[in-house]
Amino acid sequence: GASHRGLSPSQLAELTAPWLTDDGQSAFYRQIAEADQRFTDEVQDRYAELGLPVHIIWGEQDGWIPVERARELHRMIPGATLEVLAGAGHLVHLDAPVGLAVGLHRWLAAQ
Repeated sequence: GASHRGLSPSQLAELTAPWLTDDGQSAFYRQIAEADQRFTDEVQDRYAELGLPVHIIWGEQDGWIPVERARELHRMIPGATLEVLAGAGHLVHLDAPVGLAVGLHRWLAAQ
């Protein structure tokens, strides 16, 4: 569900490899147990204090964190820019690597 386009067998293997050992599985379950919105809630009121350039690139078809969250983040960070990539899900770097690279390059060149 993280990829909108689907993963190749090698991409799936690369993503799952760290979690296949006993230590990796324990770390995976710890990570899931610690994923809590309250950690974001604790800091989001301070986003307006950011004094550095911020460019948000988000997959339009992100099924894990909806694109509306990117728009909220964009509104919370003064001066931030937002680029939504069509055809990309949560794993933007795998779904739209060229779009991601072009978007980053364009933004960095403008800084």
